[in-house]
Amino acid sequence: MKKIAILISMLLLTGCRSNTPVPTTEPTTTPEPTPEITETVADMQGYGLLEDKDHVYRLTSVGEMIERAEHGDTFAVYFGYDTCPWCNEAVPILNDAAKAAGVTVGYVNIYPHDGEPEFDYDRLIEVYGDQFPKDEDGEHKVTVPFVFFFRDGELVLKYDGTVSGHNANERRMTAEEKEQLYHSYEEGFTLMTK
Repeated sequence: MKKIAILISMLLLTGCRSNTPVPTTEPTTTPEPTPEITETVADMQGYGLLEDKDHVYRLTSVGEMIERAEHGDTFAVYFGYDTCPWCNEAVPILNDAAKAAGVTVGYVNIYPHDGEPEFDYDRLIEVYGDQFPKDEDGEHKVTVPFVFFFRDGELVLKYDGTVSGHNANERRMTAEEKEQLYHSYEEGFTLMTK
């Protein structure tokens, strides 16, 4: 008991003095962990034109996308489905642009297969509806392929479709159109990462 009293006395006499400078900035707090786009590699086998087996696509959901945006994250999300002819043309090009930028891309399948996240259309329209084109009734409608590019939680670019004048039901894109689409995606990744 006597030893404890001596220790407390010594602490009281020396505890308020420091030989090291006291920082003048506010103490830092540990940031909350960043919500990640799931690390589950998306099954892209239905996209016949995507030959890259080591692709950039990771399964995500509308809810995860909204959560990451609210958290202030930097990321990209692609909306599409594997039987969409425009999507089939866009996916390999987006993959190449994402690889060049060194990023993965969240994939929201709007017609999900077993084991994929449900597509929450209502929530997407509620939060980001004004980013989508309007239909003949004046209502916002999700069209695909569609890519959102976020930087620090802010939408910096959206890209809808492939390129002007391309009808995937009639023909595949020309080399020039593919290059044009690549540069459009490249712009999104540049805005995301600069």
